[in-house]
Amino acid sequence: MRTSQRCIARLVFVVLLTTLLAGCGGKQLEIGMDAPDFAATSIAGKDVNLDALLKRGPVVLVLVRGFGDRDTRRQLDSLKADKHRFDYYKASIVVVARTRTTNQVFRFWDSYKRYMLGISDRPEKKIGTAYRQEWKLTGSGLQPALFVIHTNGKLAWTHYGKKPYDIPKNEDVLKILDMLQ
Repeated sequence: MRTSQRCIARLVFVVLLTTLLAGCGGKQLEIGMDAPDFAATSIAGKDVNLDALLKRGPVVLVLVRGFGDRDTRRQLDSLKADKHRFDYYKASIVVVARTRTTNQVFRFWDSYKRYMLGISDRPEKKIGTAYRQEWKLTGSGLQPALFVIHTNGKLAWTHYGKKPYDIPKNEDVLKILDMLQ
């Protein structure tokens, strides 16, 4: 009897913890809200801030799970293939991952650095937290997110992935950029 009570207590604890942490990113950001400002150092060692990027054009902010993830690689390959289309809108692509900048990350990033800015959001996790990147306790962990930020600093589009592979198509992002013109 005592063992079954412990099992029930553990189950209740896990359910409560899962409920509390399932949306630990907080309330999602919405279209029309001010985009949270950020300043960081890119993987290449350059200072990056949202205000400076917005002076050049809209920003496509991509929050990924990590730089070694298969779904991330698929998304970055797709963005890289369509870079000329993003350039037409003068859009900067900024990719943020909660990954430490190690030699492995530098090697991974080497094939993408000409096409987009990469930022490691470690250890502070300020960007992912400000944009309320979600964490799912149910096994899939950190979820991808993507934001289109208008040159006026407002969010023009938001996408919060429900699964690691829930990544928007470039066509959808490009349609938003086209509407901003």
